[in-house]
Amino acid sequence: MRPELPPVIILGAARSGTRLLREAFAASGELAVVPHDVNFIWRTGNEHCSHDALDPAWCSPRIAAVIRRDLRRAARPAATAGGGRLLEKTVSNALRVDFVTRVFPDATLVHLVRDGRAVVASSRRQWLGESDTGRPLAKLRAVPWRNLRYFAWSARNRLWGSAARDGRIAIWGVRYPGIETDLRHSSVAEVCARQWVASVQGVRTSAAFSGGAGMVELRYEDMVAEPDSLAAVARRIGLADPQAVATRLRELRRAGPARDWREGMTDAEWAGASRIIEPLRSELGYR
Repeated sequence: MRPELPPVIILGAARSGTRLLREAFAASGELAVVPHDVNFIWRTGNEHCSHDALDPAWCSPRIAAVIRRDLRRAARPAATAGGGRLLEKTVSNALRVDFVTRVFPDATLVHLVRDGRAVVASSRRQWLGESDTGRPLAKLRAVPWRNLRYFAWSARNRLWGSAARDGRIAIWGVRYPGIETDLRHSSVAEVCARQWVASVQGVRTSAAFSGGAGMVELRYEDMVAEPDSLAAVARRIGLADPQAVATRLRELRRAGPARDWREGMTDAEWAGASRIIEPLRSELGYR
């Protein structure tokens, strides 16, 4: 039996382009791709936690083995031991990078960063838009029976939470510690801003990031402006056909001007979100 190849784990805030990156990498033809975010698998054994920032100490050898097995089963084609290099992206993993590396100590991590203004605007539209019933139903096929309770809660929150009589809005995206409290006192735009900050800082303050080994960081804006730059990343992480990755990105990237991030937001909403994201945007070199 061939030794198992180290998986490729994509990290990034929701609406940062992680799905686009996953589909581009998949074009290499050598990866077993988990086709959906599978937070319910990563939270195996920790379903009781009210947020997604799981402590690596909570990752026992048994839990790690179960997560590895279930991720391989969820991949298309199945990433059986010794065959197929796993490709996975679940946005909540940005809050628990060191937990992820407990599961896959040899993983290649790719962190995708996008301007917080675009992320906040896109996330806000997801929070306030119509629910997507197709994705939860498609994920159901990959749910192990022991995770059904968490999945049922997640689907109910997403599909019906916004219609609750008390005016409660369904939580969308990563659940950083304290998100429920923030929803009671802040605008949705401000909560989206805190999700972006928590996700980016979650990766950049992790031991895996500071250690440097096995971590690649790239910007969404650079990636879509020059797809050949992604070929260099694909080569760096060991993909055999990096040019196929760049070609697929060209096919997938959205043509035309970027949507104005202020669209649909009031001045007060945008001012509140800006106060939250600007320190980190400046640190990252965005203008």
